[in-house]
Amino acid sequence: MNQNILRSAYYFIIPILAIGLPMGYVPFIVTLLALLPLFFSTNRQTVAIFFVMYGGPLGGIIRAMYPFLPTYGLLIVFLGFVLMWDLVIDLFNNHAKALGGIFLTLLVFGVFYYLGPKDEEATSKYITICTHGILMVFAFYAFDTSKKVDAEALTQILLMASICMFSYSMVAEHMRPGGLLDYNWFREQSGIGEDRESLITYQQVGMLVLFSLAIYISQINLRIVPMLFYLLCAGQLILMSGCRQAILGAAIVIALRFFVFRTKNINNKHLLKQLLGMIIGLSTFVILILIVLNYSHIEVVSNTISEGDFAREALYEQAVLLFMQNPRTGAGLGGFQYVTGEVYPHNFFLELLCETGLIGTISALLLLIVPMVLKKQGLLHVTASNQFFFLILVGTFVRVMVSSDLTESIELFSAVFAISAAKKYINPPYLNEVRLKTT
Repeated sequence: MNQNILRSAYYFIIPILAIGLPMGYVPFIVTLLALLPLFFSTNRQTVAIFFVMYGGPLGGIIRAMYPFLPTYGLLIVFLGFVLMWDLVIDLFNNHAKALGGIFLTLLVFGVFYYLGPKDEEATSKYITICTHGILMVFAFYAFDTSKKVDAEALTQILLMASICMFSYSMVAEHMRPGGLLDYNWFREQSGIGEDRESLITYQQVGMLVLFSLAIYISQINLRIVPMLFYLLCAGQLILMSGCRQAILGAAIVIALRFFVFRTKNINNKHLLKQLLGMIIGLSTFVILILIVLNYSHIEVVSNTISEGDFAREALYEQAVLLFMQNPRTGAGLGGFQYVTGEVYPHNFFLELLCETGLIGTISALLLLIVPMVLKKQGLLHVTASNQFFFLILVGTFVRVMVSSDLTESIELFSAVFAISAAKKYINPPYLNEVRLKTT
């Protein structure tokens, strides 16, 4: 009963803070104190998933704000492992193939690290790929197999964590909010492209909110009132972040959930015609969203749609030229930064092509596709925790396609290998009894 009361309280706390932030009325300590009770009101595995997957940046924020506290992102991740230790042991004991998959992927990238410049940046990149890839296998395995995952509690934690990031940036970076309907102020002041580098960027905040939305609406059974509440709160925070990929990702996962993942679609054994129709419908939906955004007051989005992104296009051209110089094996891991001076080309496939060539790209894609084919997992995969895990995969794919490099893109591999190790799935016959409460 107390847990339900606390959860209901956040139906008021989250929107109040989300409205107060752009008005400049919410100090960081308030958001931090509002976040903490959520860690004690849900089960340990849900908290563990947050700590391992998303808690690192939050730990860095707390440490930066209060230097006397011995709280680092690494310690938060370690605490997450302690909280889900039974699942960690289970993965080690019973699902060596999942770990074998990620180690094989790391071996492939290791070969191209050897072929690359092997300078300080390339070495740091490969080490981060290794550590992040292994950690995320455990996190995704916990999410995919545990029946104790509380999607709504995790959603609330993620939304509150993003609010903490907003409020921290306002204090530490001296950002000045522009008002409730100003969706440009946070991105414009985040320090991207300037001499200084912000601890928290609009991408981190926006994608955190996107994952919160994807996790909530991935549940099989949805109640319409809470669903609308989280859609509105997440939508406001995503727009406030100014993160283009989060806006695009939100449109895609919402369209997938309510046009594709329907009981009648999943139970239909002849999906080809329906899938073709749904692809056309989804494409139309995304185009309409883009048209609406083009006339919005979000300048970074409307300008990108109408004028393009010349900075990204220049990176794409550099990546293609680098690939053409050595199409078989590319320039090696870290080669893009070594040759061009830019960190990464902002595109998963272009990064693979220019740094690992056709050999590495084909190998990496096979490592992604083969596990899903062998386990017959893909579009209609449903996890043991009654969630459409594919929506989380989509959010991850949007992230790796348009921003960051293989140090974060490795999460996509981790998620696929974790899926292949999951022990229990909800079979289609079970879905005959499921009735979505969204209609």
